[in-house]
Amino acid sequence: MENKEKIFSLEELTVITESVNRAVSKVEDKIEKINWLMGAVVVVLFVGFLTMLLMVAGLVLDTWRFKNDSYKELIETIRPQEKSVFDNKNNRIEIKNPSEELKQYR
Repeated sequence: MENKEKIFSLEELTVITESVNRAVSKVEDKIEKINWLMGAVVVVLFVGFLTMLLMVAGLVLDTWRFKNDSYKELIETIRPQEKSVFDNKNNRIEIKNPSEELKQYR
């Protein structure tokens, strides 16, 4: 077997090294842009998450307040009805047991 190693001249090595260095610098620029974009995405997601938390908290507080107001309105409407029911209980006519009334007619 023959060992086929290519030996580069100094000029060829210089050209190859410059090409590799340019490629590496381009890759580093791309990586830097990707890192910056990923940081921006993380910041946007974090702000969105905080916004969602505030929205949910607002909905919960609004629901709690609405239930509180609804409860007050319900109590205000029930109180007059309770008074009328109690008045009806005090003024109602007593109905006798129907079986006792039937026994009188036998």
